[in-house]
Amino acid sequence: MTTKKRSFVLILQISALLLVSAALRGGEPIRLLFVDRGHPYDEPAFMAMLDSFGDSLAISRAHLPEDQSMIAPSAKDLYDVVLFYDQDQTPISDEAMADYRALFDTGIGIFVLHHHLSAHPERPDFWELAGGCYVFESNRNIGGQTLPLGDYHHDEIVRVHVEKKHPIVEGVDDFTIVDEVYENAYVSPEVETLLTTDHPKSIKQIGWLWNKHRSPVFTLELGHDAQAYNNPNFRRIFIQAIRWLKEQSDEIRK
Repeated sequence: MTTKKRSFVLILQISALLLVSAALRGGEPIRLLFVDRGHPYDEPAFMAMLDSFGDSLAISRAHLPEDQSMIAPSAKDLYDVVLFYDQDQTPISDEAMADYRALFDTGIGIFVLHHHLSAHPERPDFWELAGGCYVFESNRNIGGQTLPLGDYHHDEIVRVHVEKKHPIVEGVDDFTIVDEVYENAYVSPEVETLLTTDHPKSIKQIGWLWNKHRSPVFTLELGHDAQAYNNPNFRRIFIQAIRWLKEQSDEIRK
């Protein structure tokens, strides 16, 4: 690709990102609790993505494991949506696990993103919160299935297929993204699938709703680094998911 063509493509990408950000602003700020740590990530790039949504999000942060006490039912009174992007693997107590379960039954919106599918492998029931998980041990029984050891692959070119109409994927057609994929991860057969891929090294379902809690839950396997954060389709799905979760939470908690 020539220098002129590269510049033209870059201009198109920047323009698309600006259009997505501008189109998705507006309305009252959504109170978002952003939970991270336990896994390194490109924090400046991720925060730049959040900043691109302007005043549509009012963001608070929790760093695990030190802020574990914030993961509790009381969060429902402070936030509209909780975004889990951590991969905390510090063993948690039965009481902390009970707080997770109670939080997921308050009606607050829950967004499980990428790394969080690998959180707390010491808890055999942790997958039940999100409808799936990364597999850290071979021949592990999860959800009644005996699974091989999971694997992951960075910088893969992933073709994403939109499986059904839903507000989270409104305005999104099938697209390509450069991202990390998980191989041999577990996804419950009872999820409501929104996004899939045919990538040979990836699980098929990469975006789903999990309707087993009072809280609305959306899980997205995509989102490893800036290559994903800067993809206009990823950004649209990301913010539309937050908005939909907030709307659903408002209805549930009336």
